[in-house]
Formats: sequence, C-alpha cells, structure tokens
Amino acid sequence: MGGWLLGVLRRLSPSARPEFVEGRAGAPYPVPNSQSFIFLALAFAWVCFAALVIQTRQTNLLAAPAVLSVIAIAAEVFLRRVAPSRDPLLWPSAVLLMAFGLIVIARVAPNFLPRQMLWLCLGAAGMCAVAPARFSLRWLRRFKYTWLLIGLALLAATLFFGVNPAGQGAPLWLSLLGVFFQPAEVLRLLMIAFLAAFYAGDGPPLAPLQGSGIKPALLMGGVALALLAVQQDLGAGALLLLTFLFMLYLATGRGWFSLMGFAALVAVIALGGLVSARVNLRIQTWLNPFGDPLERSFQIAQSLIAVASGGVFGQGVGQGFPAFVPAVHTDFPFVAIAEEFGLVGALTVIALFAVIVLRAWRVAQNAPDAYGFLLAGGIAASFAVQVFVIIGGNLALVPLTGVTLPFVSYGGSSLAVSCLALGLVIHLSGQMSSKSHGAARMVSSSQGLLRQPARVSAGLSAAMLAACALAVTYWGVVQSQTLTARDDNPRRVLAEQAIQRGRILARDGQVLAVSSAISQTRDPLVSRLAVFARQYPQPQAAPFVGYYSLNHGLSGVEESADVTLRGARSFGDALLHRPQAGADVTTTLDLRWQNELAGQLAGATGGAVALNARTGEVLALVSAPFYNPNTLDKEWDALKQNPSAPLLNRAVDGAYPVSGLGLGAALGQAQTASPVQVARALAGLPAALPIHKTLVRPSGGSVVWQAELRGDVVVVTATER
Repeated sequence: MGGWLLGVLRRLSPSARPEFVEGRAGAPYPVPNSQSFIFLALAFAWVCFAALVIQTRQTNLLAAPAVLSVIAIAAEVFLRRVAPSRDPLLWPSAVLLMAFGLIVIARVAPNFLPRQMLWLCLGAAGMCAVAPARFSLRWLRRFKYTWLLIGLALLAATLFFGVNPAGQGAPLWLSLLGVFFQPAEVLRLLMIAFLAAFYAGDGPPLAPLQGSGIKPALLMGGVALALLAVQQDLGAGALLLLTFLFMLYLATGRGWFSLMGFAALVAVIALGGLVSARVNLRIQTWLNPFGDPLERSFQIAQSLIAVASGGVFGQGVGQGFPAFVPAVHTDFPFVAIAEEFGLVGALTVIALFAVIVLRAWRVAQNAPDAYGFLLAGGIAASFAVQVFVIIGGNLALVPLTGVTLPFVSYGGSSLAVSCLALGLVIHLSGQMSSKSHGAARMVSSSQGLLRQPARVSAGLSAAMLAACALAVTYWGVVQSQTLTARDDNPRRVLAEQAIQRGRILARDGQVLAVSSAISQTRDPLVSRLAVFARQYPQPQAAPFVGYYSLNHGLSGVEESADVTLRGARSFGDALLHRPQAGADVTTTLDLRWQNELAGQLAGATGGAVALNARTGEVLALVSAPFYNPNTLDKEWDALKQNPSAPLLNRAVDGAYPVSGLGLGAALGQAQTASPVQVARALAGLPAALPIHKTLVRPSGGSVVWQAELRGDVVVVTATER
C-alpha cells in the first residue's frame, strides 16, 4: 500500500529538486519535493474552511488554516535545513491529517479550536526540537530509567491530583496553569524509549535475551499497567500492552512471547466482562451494535449510521450531521470524516496513516543501530495499534476503548505526543543519506539485527490498516442503504423536515395545506437547512385532507398523494444539496359544501359526505367530532384517550347499520357501511332518495340516516344517538 501510494504521489507533481528514498531493491530513487505535498494539504484545508465560513458566516474559523499554514511551512523549511535526508512523506502526511482534525473540530466543537491550535504549535515545536539529524538522542537513551520513572510518577499523580476537564468522568488529566494534559499519552512514548534503550543495551545489539533480560521490562510494564487499571483507563492500558508486545517480539524474535501476552489480554478482557459492568457493556455493544440502539449501544449505532450516511463521496463539508455521535471530536473524528468526506475521505485518512506507519517501519529496518531500530519500530507499532484500536472501535471491529486518533482527535496531549513521536522518526530517517543506505544495511546485518520480526510486524501493521479500510467500505457502501433507512437514524427526521411538500388545494384554488419555513439558520454544529412545518388554514377539512406528522404518520390526501406532495430528488440535487420540493395537488373538495356539512354536525357524533352523482367526485367529507391538524402533535395523547374518538374518520371508516335502507344489492348485502359507501350506492339509485331512517346499532344506541339529492349532489349524513 505504501509503495502504491508513493507511486501515485510521484506522478502527481514533478520534482524540481528530487530527494531520495530507498526503493524496494535498496537503491534510492527520486520522489517529489515534500513542499508540493505540504501545499496540497494546505490548499485542501483552506478550501474546506472557506466552505465552512460561507455556510456559518464565522470568519474567525479562518484562523485555523492560517495557523496550520504558518506551522507547516515553517517546520518544512526548518526540516530541510536540519534534516535534508529525512523521509519526505512523514511531515506532509501529518499535516494533512491535522487539517482533517481541525476541520472536524471546527464543525462539531468550534469552541475548542483555539486550544487545539495552541497544542498544534507546541507539538510542532517539540517535533522540530527532536528532528535535527545532527543532534544525538543520547539524552533519551542514557537516562532511560529516569524518563520512565517521570512518566510513572505523572501517571500516579492522577490518582491524587487528577481532574477531568468535562467536570465528570474518570480523572485522567493533570492541570498546570489551566492547561490539561494526559500522562498516559506521555507514558506510552516514554515506555517505547525505555524499551528501546533497555533491549539495545551496551553490548551486541539484540542478542538473544534470556529470562533475566525480560523480567525488568515485564516489571516496569506491569507497574504501568497496574496504575492504568487503578484508573480504569482501559484504552490506554490496551495500547500500552499491545505496543509492549510488539517491541518484545522485535527485540527477541520470539513470537510466542507476544502471542502469550495477547492471549492474556483477551482473557483479561473476557474476565472483565464477567466482573465489570463497564467492560461487559463494551463487549455487548461490540458483539451487537444495534442491540439497544437508543440506550446502551447508542454511540456505536450512531457511529455506524454516520459512516453509512457518507456513502462513497460524502455529504460535503458542513453538510453532514456528525454531532449526533456523542464525543465525536475526541473519540469518533474518523466517523465525522467518513460522513462528510465519504469513503474517499475515510480511505484517504487510512492511507495517510499507512504512509506514516510503513515509512516508520522502513526507517526502523534501515536504522544503523539497535536503538534506532527499536525506537522507530516501537513508534511505528504504537501508531498502527492506536489507529486500529480507535478506527476499529468506531467501526465495530473491536470493542470501544475511548482512545484518540493521532493528529486528528481533539486533545492536546495526544497531538503533542504524536508530533514528538513523528519528530523522532524524522530524526532517525534524517541520519541516513542516500549514500549511506548500503553501509547502514551492512552494519545492521553484521551486528545481527533481527529483520524478520520487523518485516512481520510491518505486515501485521499493514493488515490492521487494511482491515479498517475493508470495514469502512462495508459499512459505508454495502450496508449504506440498510443503515440510513433505520428508524433510529435522526438524519431521516432532519431530511424530512427539509422537504417542502407541495400544497393541497381545494377545487377553487383555496389552500388546504401548505409547508412554511419556520427556520432558515439551524444550529451550525448540525447544518444550515431550512426547516418546514405543515400548516392547515382550513382545519375543518381535516377529515378530507388528513394530517402529516413526523411522529404519527400520514392520513387522508396527505397519505394518498404523498409521492406527489414530497417530490423526488435527483442525483444532481443530492450532490448540490438542493432542497427537495414537491408538487401541488388540487382536490375535488368544495369548501362551501364542507363548511355546510360541518355546521350540520356541529356538536354531534357522526359522518357526512357530499358526492357529485354524475362524476363521483367527493365534494365534502365531514367527521364529528374532528381534530385540529395544526395542534395534532401536542394533543395526540389526549385525542387517543378521548372516548369520542375524534381521530376516527366516521365518514370513511364508520360502520353503521344499513339493512333497513333498501340498498342491499348496491352494497353487496353488507350489514354495515360508511357514509361514503352509502353515498356511492345512492349515486346510482336516485329513485331511492330521499332517505330519513333511524336504525338500531348492534353495539347499542342508534344511527339516523339522512340522504337527499340536491341537484347533482348526493348528500348523506349518519348521526349517532
């Protein structure tokens, strides 16, 4: 994947000043200048933020791409001077990932954008501090125990001084002068540096280790995991352990060590599911993401629906609804990208991580000494594991853990540590010029570095990223229609509210139902959509017109003419986000007849209909008592409990005795019928009119039938007594 993407990138931009990266055969080959990629990433950021500003009219959002541009260009200029032989793909890939992250934060949590930009500046400064190739990492290698103890001390401090910036939840952060940071993020990088220095040692690099060589590392790792367990920070604990297992395999070449550790992790998770309600919930929602989509599995269900809503090309920046996913800016930014940029954007993010991870593995394999080999390999493994755990959790590949996505998620600690880790890889890549690749390879080989574990680990990293790509394709394309059609998809409600249904008109053109815009500026965190509400200027026509409700469905003409009223949306409409609008429907209703019959049944219970005897057109349809469709949603419960059943359309659905009306043949020997059925029967039997009869109802009481012919109009009324 990395080689394919590199080939594509080579063809995108010609190189005025080629740099060199090792090819498959070991010989260097030219790739485009990294500045080209930087400018492409920044152009993408500016276009997306410009679109957001146009939609939200919040011009202050442009500060984000401005800060990113200054940092990206300044860091690139600095790196070209201090590490001219560095891998040219690492920093541009990170810049584009950070652009995605800033866009997501601007969309769903713009109040946090200034703080993220501050951490971006600090992270870039840290990266530049460790990246220069001429500087030695002896300070990191020599004081390995000191650095690790500092990390453990910071983690332990959260047990006594820990806080949560949200005001609730696990206290996993420390606060210094109002700035929050998470020690677990720092500890993971320090653990990698410690293990690299510990296993490299001062003797022959990566000599086969005995049990005595493993015990100290196991002890230090165990202390870190114990502290994380006390904190109940399961995500950080899993990342730390999996990274540790990768490095153990790199250092020893013994895969069974790591397999035993992984089996122990699975066993602990299974045991945790039995004794911990929190762990059990994570496992259950992983096994059945839609088992309880409104409560226990709401977060993962909405995550998958968001991915499905993006489809192949996405809803467009600012046009999706990622805020429906809880904690989307911290734990689910990948989902926001998948919804607004589609499968194309999601695969782009995965490909960028693949570039960083696979290039880091290549740096490790070409490192001139054991320490560089293990340090670069550990960072590559850490990135791969973290990306797989968070994206896999978003896509129900693995249980949710609540960790951050490097360079993308909101979180200063994660961003700063990711930049530092990237800076270390850039430092190691910058130590090898194109002329020294062969020498470095020979030195490494003569010292006995274990290259096979590195190749296996790189392959496993690529497989994890490929699994994420397959999963997002499955949910975003294969299951797209199924998930977006679910009743628990809140986007359906918003999409329905944005439809401007056509008007329902009486025969003389008077408006019976109309959709009016009640809001043009929705919450910018959701989207800028017009919201329409159905209004009924002639509520007495409700038995004929019916109602349209998002909560209770449709009836009457609203239901029978729904396809015409709501209209259709072409591919171009969807692509350009043009609002959906339906066509008007002109009915046969005559408001004069409707008002007259409504007045006759005022205060009574029954139904009435006026029918054109020649054409069969329904001129009026009355049911009493009737409801006001303008207040239907507010009064629904009361209407349902009302013993007089105002929601029952007695003119159409009423069942009244007709055996004494002499219409047996016309009604098919039916014992009961509605006023509409009687009127249609009488339209063919004008000699049977007029009628005025009282018939006994089998259920009790009686019904008074009145029928007459007024010109060409048959008027039938059934009044309950």
